[in-house]
Amino acid sequence: MKRKVIVLLDAFRWDYISNSHTPFLHELKEQNLYIKKLVASPGFCERSEIFTGLNPKKSGNFLAYGLKNFDQPNNRIFFYKTLFLIEVYIKKWFNFNLTYKGKRINSQKIIRFFFNLLFSKTLPGSQLIPFDFFPFFELTEDKFSMTTLSEYPLNTFFDFLHSNKIKFSTKAFTNLNSSSDLDDSARIKLLETIVSDKSITYSFLYISEIDFLGHKLGPKELLKSNLLFEFDKKIKKLYEKLKDIDDNLNFILIGDHGMEDVTKHIDVESKIISYIKRYNLKRGVDVIWFIDSNYFRIWFFINKKFHLSCFQNEVSFEEYGSYLNLDKLAEFNSDSIKYGDLLWCANDKTLIYPNFFNSTELKGMHGYYSDSQDLFGMAIIENDKKDLIKKLPLNEIKNYF
Repeated sequence: MKRKVIVLLDAFRWDYISNSHTPFLHELKEQNLYIKKLVASPGFCERSEIFTGLNPKKSGNFLAYGLKNFDQPNNRIFFYKTLFLIEVYIKKWFNFNLTYKGKRINSQKIIRFFFNLLFSKTLPGSQLIPFDFFPFFELTEDKFSMTTLSEYPLNTFFDFLHSNKIKFSTKAFTNLNSSSDLDDSARIKLLETIVSDKSITYSFLYISEIDFLGHKLGPKELLKSNLLFEFDKKIKKLYEKLKDIDDNLNFILIGDHGMEDVTKHIDVESKIISYIKRYNLKRGVDVIWFIDSNYFRIWFFINKKFHLSCFQNEVSFEEYGSYLNLDKLAEFNSDSIKYGDLLWCANDKTLIYPNFFNSTELKGMHGYYSDSQDLFGMAIIENDKKDLIKKLPLNEIKNYF
């Protein structure tokens, strides 16, 4: 069996490849199996699609966080409420921004950094979820390890590797539950060490740069810049270096999804808070919500039938998006309310801000409930046969590993 390096190029959109922007990748795709448009499902669980071969309705992995399977919050609710009140106070009276390594970091990110240092076992992967809501939610695709034999609830490609005693390494890969703080350069350096071990057949690498740049600049500006050209040079350098270590390596390069330029912003949380005040609802007791970059979800624990109807009528953003049909929501929820009693989806190019992930307004976003080709990724599978597949669902890419 040939040794393989599977490289996930986060948010590398299908049309980023061209002779002018990415000459190395353009030449590589001309010589190998090239999937021109790789179509991810809506939501934010692409790795689940890649490694289970299932779409979100079959896997249950749609958005990164879902409601925990319990009726009441755990007995540490006072602890989380205290953290919430501390954070609210600091944000109100000490709101500021710092710049570190070209990234703007606001006071909330700094608060989170120190809280995570102090309570690392209690607040894993908390993102910017309000602390009083934190006990209600858990990771979906990253709740369990995909790479450990039989630990994941679904059969994965890693189970196949384990069962066939094929050695692999994911040390240079990623997941939201990881304690690793490696950046791209550190992961690439680590991969070089991994590939040097000839007993490892499959090596996995995650590169975040294009996702970061797409969010920061927007795809239109990214295409106008020379940053794709510089990124292409880095990929060429990595390719040549690893080939020097083992010329028999085969590369699989996956752009898991694309990205759209953000043209509209909407603040939904202020509308939610106005609603709960109007009906005298208690947050964390009567109602909770979760706000992604382009979805928001809400759960009512009292008078559910009344509020399901009333909330949709009173909190409507028709210009910016729409509520998902309850029958379609039930397909994602799979006999639960994991993704909400109600789920609202933003239209293409719309960003919900503030949200539970981003401390600044982004210029590019992905994951929309949409079939826009701007959301398509691509793949290059190095083999001995030149071929072109014009379009492929992301959950079928596993067949080419």
